[in-house]
Amino acid sequence: MMRQQGGDNETSPLLKRQNSDSQNYKSYRRKVACSTISLTQMFERIAFYGVSANMVLFLNQEPLHWAADDAVQVTFIFTGLAYMFSLIGGILADSFFGRFVTIVVSFVIYIVGLVLLTLLGHAVHYSKFEILCGDSIEWVKIVVSNNPTPSTDNQPMHGNCRTPVYISLILIAIGTGMIRANISPFGGDQVKNENSNVMRAFFNWFYWAINIGAFIGIGGVSFLQQYLNFFWGFLAPTVAIGISMIVFILGRPFYALKRPTGSVLTNIFRIVVEAFRGRSRRRRHFSNQNSNQILSPLAKPSFLDMAKVRYGGSWHDSMVDDVKSLGTIILVFVALIPYWMVYFQMQTTFLLQGLHMRATFKPNCVNIANSTTNTSLMVTETSDSIVPTDCKEDPFSFPAAWLTIFNVITVLLLIPLMERVIYPFLDKRNIHISLLKRIIIGMIFIMLAVICAGVLEIYRLRNVHDRKNVWVQTIGTTQYYAAHLWIFWQILQYALIGISEVFTSIAGLEFAYSQAPKSMHSLIMGLFYLSGGLGNVFGVLLYDFTTNVVGWKSNKDTANINYMKLWKYFFLLAVIQFITIIIFSFVSQSYEAKEKKARQKNNIQRTSLIPPLD
Repeated sequence: MMRQQGGDNETSPLLKRQNSDSQNYKSYRRKVACSTISLTQMFERIAFYGVSANMVLFLNQEPLHWAADDAVQVTFIFTGLAYMFSLIGGILADSFFGRFVTIVVSFVIYIVGLVLLTLLGHAVHYSKFEILCGDSIEWVKIVVSNNPTPSTDNQPMHGNCRTPVYISLILIAIGTGMIRANISPFGGDQVKNENSNVMRAFFNWFYWAINIGAFIGIGGVSFLQQYLNFFWGFLAPTVAIGISMIVFILGRPFYALKRPTGSVLTNIFRIVVEAFRGRSRRRRHFSNQNSNQILSPLAKPSFLDMAKVRYGGSWHDSMVDDVKSLGTIILVFVALIPYWMVYFQMQTTFLLQGLHMRATFKPNCVNIANSTTNTSLMVTETSDSIVPTDCKEDPFSFPAAWLTIFNVITVLLLIPLMERVIYPFLDKRNIHISLLKRIIIGMIFIMLAVICAGVLEIYRLRNVHDRKNVWVQTIGTTQYYAAHLWIFWQILQYALIGISEVFTSIAGLEFAYSQAPKSMHSLIMGLFYLSGGLGNVFGVLLYDFTTNVVGWKSNKDTANINYMKLWKYFFLLAVIQFITIIIFSFVSQSYEAKEKKARQKNNIQRTSLIPPLD
């Protein structure tokens, strides 16, 4: 016995060291995998924001000459499709190919779309327009620079080269949407066996990497597009997506891979059909129950419970419970649609508003008689006449797309603050802000953002019409009749959306992964991003309805928005978001009460299984 005991003592340090080495290696693999996935997403975001941030400006410029509202709607639709294709990517990954293969295929589609868009940028800049767009080009009537007018009644605008633009944007939307649905749950798979703090940290830093990519894409790529040309401005995203794909593939040996579970949608459909067929059994169950059965956990089966084996169905309890959990998850995602309607204004109406505000730092106006330059003009309206005053053009004008950087900077600063300071401070005091409460907090901030945009738009229009002056500025190759109002007034609305992201968007990602059944992670993530796509679609429909049907757009505006009632659109979005906050608050309280009751019930059941001590 003594020898055996001694042997155990001799081998136990070795076992401990082996276990420690194994844990260290697992931790190393997890960190490398998570870092690789975050880096992949960062480069992908460089590509996406490099395309979307200045799309309105690209379509507005010569020789494309798309009308401002057409360019806004195309950007809306592109972003919406990018989010809606996430659902398809989630289904393909969960049901057929797995996440790794789906992401690689998506990269290939993404690269094809970006290559086509880069070729289009080359054709536009180097006067080879007819190669991709054909010979039938309708040119816009050139505005005489020394006699500008805010009204563009008689200046026809034609959107050229629509087919190559649509094809390239659709391919990019497919690629980015399918990657988006799978990359975050793929990262979640790497930490799924860790505690909730590790998972929260992963999603926080994952979102931080997203915004680093957005910062580079918006700050660097949009600068290339505005001050060099769109060929180099689209080539940079193409290179970025190529690097992203290489980084992702190189991380393959470190990933925890999960096989597809079969056709998830088919199983959901079959469970619902079987539950529907079992409704007669459910009625008999209720009609035959007695007072003792009321206390039984089997006494009140739900509609879907009739597909379970215990009630005469053919499905395991866990499969049916997975389908039942979809109801609450989808309800939360539906409530996020108004949030996304406001969020995507940054790349559309907020950008359009910024293009019609002064983007130069030092306007230096002189008398027109003493100057030969006429590249940038201050237009002063006096009754029916227009008196131009010549101004020296500032050597640098602030890119309108750069305003989104203030949204990104807010996120980049707040995430480390929340993760390193605020959340640990609250955790130590046993104060936990639930995911749904974090979503509500973010909704409040985004409502304030769109209210600020509406107030600013009212002030901008007063500056144009009441003060009777318009700043004519050239951005790219396009002239904009802007208010003599500094563009930096938009910072507040972008920063407020950034604050909302730290709460709503990150909490939504974490909710989508943590609440999703194991067999449906990519599908649920696809549904989460689908809510974003629907927000874009409803934003387009609402914008089109209010401008064209209600009449908030004037026929005096073609490429400008100085007669459009855009402020009403902003305030309408704020009202919709306010109503959503009220409804979602009641829904979240009900959901959290049920969750608390379920946890208490599980604790009681576990306690009852513990044998008493003698």
